[in-house]
Amino acid sequence: MSEFRCNNPCPDKNSSGNPISALAWMQFVDNHNNRHHKCGENPCCDEPDGAIATIFNPADAAHYVTGQLIYYNNKIYVTNKNNPAGIPGSSPDYTEAGGATGATGATGPTGATGIAGAATLPTYDPTQTGAYVPGQLIIGLDGIIYIVQVTGPSGTPGSSSNYEPLRGITGATGGNGATGATGPTGPTGATGAAGNSGPTGATGASGSATVLIFNSTQAGSYLPGQLVIGPDGLVYVVLVANPTGVPGTSPDYSVLVGTTGATGPTGASGATEECIIQQQAGEKTGWPATVTGLISHIPACLDI
Repeated sequence: MSEFRCNNPCPDKNSSGNPISALAWMQFVDNHNNRHHKCGENPCCDEPDGAIATIFNPADAAHYVTGQLIYYNNKIYVTNKNNPAGIPGSSPDYTEAGGATGATGATGPTGATGIAGAATLPTYDPTQTGAYVPGQLIIGLDGIIYIVQVTGPSGTPGSSSNYEPLRGITGATGGNGATGATGPTGPTGATGAAGNSGPTGATGASGSATVLIFNSTQAGSYLPGQLVIGPDGLVYVVLVANPTGVPGTSPDYSVLVGTTGATGPTGASGATEECIIQQQAGEKTGWPATVTGLISHIPACLDI
């Protein structure tokens, strides 16, 4: 990389008396001439006589010449041609400036050995049992640690005698603790569920029904369920409010059918007379000549 040289050397200290690292490459901008310098926190060179890197400005790139140093994105680039195109770092018209790579330093001494880590127990794997040896610790599928008893054990830890669960020494049984004090009485329990419904009560006596004689001028006030005596003497039930038509013919009325009463007693038998009419044409006035046969047991003889 091209170094920046100054006619005047950099001071060892700044105006506050603090040391300045003049050898460190640090970037800063001189607001008066917009140039980068090498020396410390503040410009120490009034007039540089060495190479000066220009801050990249695409508006000024048309005036750049071959070999000019350009500063962009914390790096120094060299222009490869007059009026370079593109952006430093991505355009072939700029090449990053850099010095030769130094030789590789000597290998440092080996560090001290670290502390050994804790042993990790393998989880039981049926495909690896052939490599198990007696005394090896295995974590079974149930999460318990087992000791391998034989080389190449068979079966599964927890069910095979080739594995023995790892157990610690059983401690002595502790003494019985003192009986605790009686606790306070608990709160009253919640109210139980409601009982089943009682049986249905007996049916009350029927009230008397008012039956109206049908009147077409009053039909507008009839209500459903009302009883009306129709023109035919039958009792009808009104089915709708303000029914139309006449009971017996209108669907707005339904005839009330009561329960059939018991059969009445048989009446007394009347007197019987026996009349025999001989088959004689014209024997009685009013009988046709075609009457044949015998008619008997006709009550009162039908006055013939």
